[in-house]
Amino acid sequence: MKTITFIFSYLSILLVSLCCVLAIADETFMPNTFVDQASAKGIAEIEAGHLALRESSHPAVKRFARTMINEHGSINRNLIRLAQRKDIPVADEAELINQAKLTLLKVRDGESFDIAYARNQITTHEEAITLFQKAVFLNDAELSQFAEKNLPVLQEHLSMAKSLLANIKPADMELPPRKTFDRPADAPLEPEQPRLQPAPREMNPGDNTQLQKPADTIQ
Repeated sequence: MKTITFIFSYLSILLVSLCCVLAIADETFMPNTFVDQASAKGIAEIEAGHLALRESSHPAVKRFARTMINEHGSINRNLIRLAQRKDIPVADEAELINQAKLTLLKVRDGESFDIAYARNQITTHEEAITLFQKAVFLNDAELSQFAEKNLPVLQEHLSMAKSLLANIKPADMELPPRKTFDRPADAPLEPEQPRLQPAPREMNPGDNTQLQKPADTIQ
């Protein structure tokens, strides 16, 4: 029992050390980088919510959109106040809104708006969670605390987006790869490996037995 406890303690220390090393190693991720990316993603969420209120007639979609507008608006306002106090430059809100409107045009591609919006919200919140998890290790105590405080909110949003999609998507509907603000479509997880065919059987001299054809590979 003591051995097992020691192993788990060692693994926990190793994991924490690895996270710290990875955070330190990424020297390009600075406080201003986080502020810039987080504020841009927040504006995009708010504009996507406004678009959903205009385009959707589904009550659940509208409820979700209002929540995103209110809660991402609050997160962004707090982030901007914190950045201004630290003299960290923040992108002009009007410029961010224009960028968000342009990228929102790429979200819908042959899907109903409601499903396209719900699926996009899953992807953008996954990306936001990754960003905020990274920011927890910033060498800035206030921004680190800000990221840590808001992570549960973003995780709750992700859970809500997944529930929304499950609620509005027909059970028999097959969906194409998800699209996002940052990339056109999901990349395949792994390249397909070539299938190996069995080698032909060797014949002894004088053996007139015909080689058997390998069985067809089931696709």
